[in-house]
Amino acid sequence: LGDMLELGENAVAMHEALGRRVANSSIDVLWAIGPLSEHTARSARAAGLKQVHWSADVPQAMSEIPIETQERDTLLFKASRGVRLERLYEAVRGRISTRRPARKRSRAKN
Repeated sequence: LGDMLELGENAVAMHEALGRRVANSSIDVLWAIGPLSEHTARSARAAGLKQVHWSADVPQAMSEIPIETQERDTLLFKASRGVRLERLYEAVRGRISTRRPARKRSRAKN
């Protein structure tokens, strides 16, 4: 989860609330990206989530990807458009695709 940039004076409180909500959900790992999301990470840790990572920005996150994925993991990338989190999505996706063998496609017989 990356910074939500359009929240104005409520930004810190809303990022903290998000961290608590994540900790009280079925999410196993949180990776927060950005200065506002540091509040999300701290709040999630304080609420009991054990696996919490924080990166200051997308370039830092891309240089030190702290998560390992499993075959059936579901990943969610969400932030304001201004964060440009899609760059991190592409980096993580590339890392996953190079680590996993390509699946064979079956062809339907006519």
